[in-house]
Amino acid sequence: MYSKSIGTESFRLVSVTIDANRQPSLTLKEHEIPSPTRPDYYALSYTWNPPYMSDPAYYADTDVRYVLLNGSKFAVKPNLYDALFQLHHSYPQILFWIDALCINQHDLQERKLQVGIMDRIFGGSSRVVVWLGKFFARLEMGLQVAERIACVASTACKAIIREQKYPHTHHLEEMKEAYGLDSLSFDEADALVTLFSCRGFGRQWVIQEVALARQIDIVCNEMSVPFDKIGSIALFLHLSGLLVGIGNLVVAGGKDMRLLEDMHLMQTGRTQIVREWCKGDRSEWRDVLHLVDFTAGIVENTVAAGQSKESMVGVVLLKLLMWLVGFNCGDRRDTIYGLTGIISRVVSIHGLDSIPQRLQPDYSLETATVLHNAATEILQATGSLALLGVVKDPALRETTGLPSWVPDYPPIMALNPMAGPNFKSLGKFDASKSINTARYGVDFHIDDKVLHARGFLLGRVKAMGESLEPMISGSHFTQCAAMLVDAEEIYLFTNQPFAEAFWRTLVFDQDLSDRPAKLPTTKHFQDMVLMLMAKRISDEFQSGGKDAVKALLLTLDAMDTLEAKHPNQSPLPTTRFLASFCSGFGFLPETSDDKLWAYEQQMAWLESKKKNMVFMFSLLSTTLFKRRPAIMEEGYFACVFESTMVGDEIWVVSGCPTPLVLRSRGQQYTLIGETYVHGIMHGEAVHAHNNWVHLEII
Repeated sequence: MYSKSIGTESFRLVSVTIDANRQPSLTLKEHEIPSPTRPDYYALSYTWNPPYMSDPAYYADTDVRYVLLNGSKFAVKPNLYDALFQLHHSYPQILFWIDALCINQHDLQERKLQVGIMDRIFGGSSRVVVWLGKFFARLEMGLQVAERIACVASTACKAIIREQKYPHTHHLEEMKEAYGLDSLSFDEADALVTLFSCRGFGRQWVIQEVALARQIDIVCNEMSVPFDKIGSIALFLHLSGLLVGIGNLVVAGGKDMRLLEDMHLMQTGRTQIVREWCKGDRSEWRDVLHLVDFTAGIVENTVAAGQSKESMVGVVLLKLLMWLVGFNCGDRRDTIYGLTGIISRVVSIHGLDSIPQRLQPDYSLETATVLHNAATEILQATGSLALLGVVKDPALRETTGLPSWVPDYPPIMALNPMAGPNFKSLGKFDASKSINTARYGVDFHIDDKVLHARGFLLGRVKAMGESLEPMISGSHFTQCAAMLVDAEEIYLFTNQPFAEAFWRTLVFDQDLSDRPAKLPTTKHFQDMVLMLMAKRISDEFQSGGKDAVKALLLTLDAMDTLEAKHPNQSPLPTTRFLASFCSGFGFLPETSDDKLWAYEQQMAWLESKKKNMVFMFSLLSTTLFKRRPAIMEEGYFACVFESTMVGDEIWVVSGCPTPLVLRSRGQQYTLIGETYVHGIMHGEAVHAHNNWVHLEII
């Protein structure tokens, strides 16, 4: 069926028919790309795997279906099989480009060359059709609800970016006043969760398929919705804060919170932004995108001193990789190769000769080599170590043979780089004072798998608290309490009360709009802790009655120790306070001092804490996922990756906007990851007497 290999000047298109036996019968034909007689065609964007992560019964990853391809039996994944029926129904006379059919996937040279011209294939199609999966009612409802919201989404997003202020609209009942929209019902909210849980939105390849398209539509049964609407809605639900309200509503209605973790809403919004970049002057967003810092302070369209103009590609790739966090691909090499089409567009716009050799698709290379080559290109092109912020916790890394300083891009959305894209109102992290008005100063070099850098030791990790997951699931704060016992009453490095310095560390001292954070207070944090503890106590009471509640309180003595050390200043409640709460809600017997509260009093107490809890939790969910607070031997508060160990060293490294946690390996170091250290993120620790030394990171 593939009579010969094709290169960069031609491609195959497929016609779709359904035979009398209801079996797809497909015909492939080769066409020259630059030919004036080339027919119009559409391109298909879809996922090879089962389309709905939340429905394992739909079909398995290993299932296949059979079609006729040029008269021969050919195996395809069920999702593509289903898509062929939709394409035949909706576009019966149209030729299509479909990767699994039009590229010989077993010919590595052909794959390499065809991947390199994705910009021409998708950019040359009359339309890109997005297939999210076989029709079912909830998916269709999700698209209908999205169309209802679309009337305000784009305008509201641009206003939020222009004003550089997140509105924190976390409650659905606020939709009418804030945006003129009727609130969402449970079914509507659940339908939006279903829509954005479609795997197609989280694919690495979908980024350039969407970004390079002239026109792109999502098709579902008889509906066809422009992707621009869905992308704008995803951004709107995130930027407005309404995503929090949607999550709260569906969880309150009995849905598993883990379903929210399967959503690809954030990826959808980020894909839309890349599409707007690629539109250039045609984009309706062109007047606001410059208000977001996408490159950790590196000036876009510039390269490091001594680098060629072609090195601009490395700067663009850094921008993409810092922005496009959490996308999935079956082959980790496609984290880089899946962006080739966008990079080719940049090469064309800037009149460059070609993509640097290290970044050109080559499927004969091992994954570790591809990722190492990309990291080397980016570091040298930018003259910055900002890429190290993309390196994730060692426990999440999957690629073997990779130096610790090279990212391997795990598909986890919440792991944003600390210096990653933010409103410019937040300012830039510059812990090493390496940013000047135009570019980073180059003070490192790469020798094969060793990164040679220069830095000074800030200190060592002394103790750590809980990460976000145990805080939520078990309301565990005892490690935090034990850690804070060692803190001084006033945090020396910012002259703040230790409780304030602590929560500011947890949120990287930002409220999404301003740094230092202006909106949250210590009371926000205290109310969040109380609400989480109240949930834990209620769960214990439901499962084991009052005896279980008493047993729980006995495990919280670290909170009492903290209160004894810092009377009336602890951010955590004492067991005495919690016991009083328990009596008020009937979880413990009444005492002479603590009586059972009336129902109205109970509801008023919960309502008084609810908004503060939702607000603080929404901030922590952007910073503390897979991270945990720490205190250093020198008294600094830090926020580190979960794999960090007591005794690990924290360094300020020249050219890196954030401090780094390093683990000694003899005379060399491995990178655990970046860290936030309160009070030094803008270069406050850099002075004339620092002992800058040579580092070898392996």
